[in-house]
Amino acid sequence: MKNKILYGYIRESKEDSGGYSLELQKRVGEKVKERFGFKEFVVLDEGSGVSGSSEPWERGKGKLLLEKIENEEIKHLYVYEWSRLSRSNYPSEYLRKVFKEKEIKIYEGNCNEPKNLNDP
Repeated sequence: MKNKILYGYIRESKEDSGGYSLELQKRVGEKVKERFGFKEFVVLDEGSGVSGSSEPWERGKGKLLLEKIENEEIKHLYVYEWSRLSRSNYPSEYLRKVFKEKEIKIYEGNCNEPKNLNDP
C-alpha cells in the first residue's frame, strides 16, 4: 500500500439523536485502520452540532479535507456513513466525482472493502 495513512472525517450533527457520537465514529475508524493494515489514522474532527445541510466546503475540517484531497495528500478516507460528508444531492455527487477522479478509496462504516463509487 503506497499511502499507509487512513484519514477519517467525523462530525456529529444537530440532527443526530445520539446514534453517531464522535467517539463511536473514531472507534469504528480505528477498527477499519487495523483491518486494512494502515499505520496511522488521522482524524479530521468537525465536532458536534454541525448541520448536515451545510455544504462540506463551508465547514472548517470539510474545507481542509478537500484541500488535502486536491493536493493529493489523501488516498484513503474513512467516514462512518456518507451523510457525515453531506446529506444534499449536489455536494454528494460532487464529492463522489472528486473522489473518483483523485482515486480516493472510501471506507464507510465497519466495512470489509472500500466503497464502490460507481454504485450510489
